[in-house]
Amino acid sequence: CTSALQLLSSGQIIKRRCTERNAGAVVEVPQTPKNKALNWTPDGESYWTWQDYKVHYIVRRPKEPLSKEKPIVLVHGFGANYYHWRYNVFPLVDQGYTVYCLDLLGFGLSEKPVIPYSPDTWSNQLGNFLREIVKQPAVLAGNSLGGFVALATAADYPNETAGLILLNAAGRYRDPNALEEEIAQSSSVNHNPLKTITQGVRSLFTKLFFRASFTFVKRPERIESIIRSVYPVDDSNVDKTLVESIAFPARDPKAADVYPLVIRGSKGRYVDDLISSLRSDLPVLLAWGVLDPWIRPAAADRFIQVYAQNKGQTDFLRRSNLQAGHCPMDECPDITNDAILLWLSEEDSQIKW
Repeated sequence: CTSALQLLSSGQIIKRRCTERNAGAVVEVPQTPKNKALNWTPDGESYWTWQDYKVHYIVRRPKEPLSKEKPIVLVHGFGANYYHWRYNVFPLVDQGYTVYCLDLLGFGLSEKPVIPYSPDTWSNQLGNFLREIVKQPAVLAGNSLGGFVALATAADYPNETAGLILLNAAGRYRDPNALEEEIAQSSSVNHNPLKTITQGVRSLFTKLFFRASFTFVKRPERIESIIRSVYPVDDSNVDKTLVESIAFPARDPKAADVYPLVIRGSKGRYVDDLISSLRSDLPVLLAWGVLDPWIRPAAADRFIQVYAQNKGQTDFLRRSNLQAGHCPMDECPDITNDAILLWLSEEDSQIKW
């Protein structure tokens, strides 16, 4: 079988499982039985209080732990929750890793306070989760919005982050040509009272619009349609339980108020700035669904370009192209688990658990 590092560095699409030889040991990467998945429960499992808010999370520990505990924290994307990692937890646990999944504030079974939301809100939540619950450095893996949150957390909490896995991570990049214009716009002040009144009226109608759109989006049939649109290879995993796991939190009375706050909240820092704050020796894996209609492979190309320019090397950066869409870990869990487990195995000596 082709070396995993060759696959990751060359950008070939990983389609099949492999048996790898690493440090004299054969690492057999298991397939993921469809009947061995997380259960969805509306009551949740474990709760942690952060800034007076209840945060839901789950943890699975191996029956035969490794000589040293090696935790991995999985972070979901926008509108999702812990259950979106249903097919990834047990393959990791079976290889000896301790796996956590938490619901970001405002999503899933976590509390939904009416507060200003931003990626920094969630990265601080995740960073404190690492300090208070995990209590040792962990590998962070995030999909979409969760990938951006994981990246920000790795930048802000370097001592708590052992490694970073980004699956079709969201995030915006700085455009050098637009920097001067952006600074000028951010520093300008408009004291026109008529404009202030107009903005107030517009804000009211925007809020009403968001509530109406949320009522539409949270319908199970609409949720199913959206998910299927980003599972271009195999949408067979878009089942009733997955849809219900997303629809149930949306029925929370506070969800309609939180939705516009999340949508209109701060976009967060530029990916460029977060990359510059990463430890230069932090192992990073880009596991990218190359058929993603939302966040295309060019985003991974840009990440590598910015990383190389900033760090002056790519020794700790690997890329795995996956034949999948926006959520490769759920659409095509087998190949995603292959890529993650092979990377964990081959980078083990570089990951500072």
